[in-house]
Amino acid sequence: MNSNRKKPCVGFSLRLTEPGEYTVTVTLDTTAVPGDKTLKGRFTSPSAGFRIVPIATFRKQGANEPTRDYARARVAFYLRRIEEHEGEYFPNVAEMLRLQDAVPALIDALDSKDKQFVKRAEVILAGIHHRGSNHKSFLPRSKAEWLDWWQGEGVRLSAKELWSNFDSHYQ
Repeated sequence: MNSNRKKPCVGFSLRLTEPGEYTVTVTLDTTAVPGDKTLKGRFTSPSAGFRIVPIATFRKQGANEPTRDYARARVAFYLRRIEEHEGEYFPNVAEMLRLQDAVPALIDALDSKDKQFVKRAEVILAGIHHRGSNHKSFLPRSKAEWLDWWQGEGVRLSAKELWSNFDSHYQ
């Protein structure tokens, strides 16, 4: 290996940590690379756009906090973020569903006096109920029916499967 060979250097003049829209263009400069077989020149890529979106994370569960209370607070936090269009929809739902106890908390949310809150919970519950398909299967309509579904078959689904069911409706 030739130790005199220059190593490629990549540097950024800006730390890309702030939320926003960005574009990046990469330039490869081979004019100073030794060797006859290297194509000489400056080569620039097309611009690529991307967006940095903050993903809010909910607090950790308190040492003496009951799991059910923590799940209710977590679900309420992400449902409010969705309702207020804070962050992107799918990351909010994904963060909510990381906790399997989110489903009983979503079912509890059906008792809310806030109709938008209830509607958001219903949409997410419908999404995790079964994988997307062309046929309509039985979809629980009341809190009691949702509890029956959860205690019967839903409880067997892992948090990963719950997210996969939800996400499959949008692919």
